Amino acid sequence: MAIATTIEQQVLMGGNDVIHRQFTDSASNFYLVDTNNAINADGNIHSWKIWADRSLTVQLVIFRQDGNNWSIVGRSEQVTPKTGLNELTLSDSIAVKAGDCVGLYYPGQGSVSAIKHKGNWALGNLNGTVLWSYGAEFKAFSDSGYRTYSVQVSGTPGVANVEIADIVYHGQVKRTQSDEYIEIRNSGNAAADLSNWKVTSVGKDQMFVFPEGTSLAAGQMIRVYTNEVHPESGGFSFGSKTAIWNDKGDMGKLLDAQGNEMSSFSYDNN
Repeated sequence: MAIATTIEQQVLMGGNDVIHRQFTDSASNFYLVDTNNAINADGNIHSWKIWADRSLTVQLVIFRQDGNNWSIVGRSEQVTPKTGLNELTLSDSIAVKAGDCVGLYYPGQGSVSAIKHKGNWALGNLNGTVLWSYGAEFKAFSDSGYRTYSVQVSGTPGVANVEIADIVYHGQVKRTQSDEYIEIRNSGNAAADLSNWKVTSVGKDQMFVFPEGTSLAAGQMIRVYTNEVHPESGGFSFGSKTAIWNDKGDMGKLLDAQGNEMSSFSYDNN
């Protein structure tokens, strides 16, 4: 029997304070991504707001970075804002992950208020906080500068649902049963930070602590073996030379970093 607890995330937001700044772009037909404040949680964006200094067409674009490569996650319809504050609703929500960045596309010249902080207007490299690419079809960013744009997104954070999905308590390795494992799954729609979470065996009073930085993505699973390391399922092990799980019956518990019980799984083989 398994018992699980859902984990609610913080408010989903990304981007910067929406205020009047210093300038609007005179260039036209280009994409930009503002990396100053990335989206803070997995979930769905429903709305966005900008401060427009000119009433010229603009489009919200959400970017995701993978190594040195950037791709477009989603985009709004093109809108023609009024000057000043514009609070806009997406016709279709955009699914995002923590770390995605807020960007814009201008088919003509710029409209969103921005400020340059330091250095040249164009650095000739990709070291700045805002990157841009010219052309109606996004391919790759080609230049950057130290800027901040008055654009911000908000939405509904996802929910992680972390549970003990199974305990394989009778291993195939004789005597030590090193291939026993407990399987932990995230059936929610947001990643869960498992740093310093603990797995305990009630019957044997054994404990495993997940290292700092352990994250379990939505829809994924990890296993903690008794005394084997399997990288394909996380590479975690109790490192015990004897069996962890009692063949006759036991209970596994999953505790968060503060010691709160988040899930339990019991079995009885009598």
